[in-house]
Amino acid sequence: MAKPEILKSIQILSKKIDLLIKENQQLKEKINQLELENQELNRMHSIDASLLAKAEKDLNYLSLSYRLAASPEALILARKEISRLIRTIDNCIRMMKED
Repeated sequence: MAKPEILKSIQILSKKIDLLIKENQQLKEKINQLELENQELNRMHSIDASLLAKAEKDLNYLSLSYRLAASPEALILARKEISRLIRTIDNCIRMMKED
């Protein structure tokens, strides 16, 4: 007479196994979703880090520029002079390569 009790226990265990399999599948889907989200966040972090590095570089450049120049006009003149010098150097390099 123990057979009906065993069959009932097997049915209960089977239902619990089915629930666990379903929950396992849901968790796997959630893991996949979170991994995709993590990849996107890592990509965004990489972009943000490079933008931050560029902004810090610009800040250092501007800080140095303002310390060197007595006024905004002097700063503009200094930048123009630096640009002119760079063009001159580029021309010299180009001429040396031609020879």
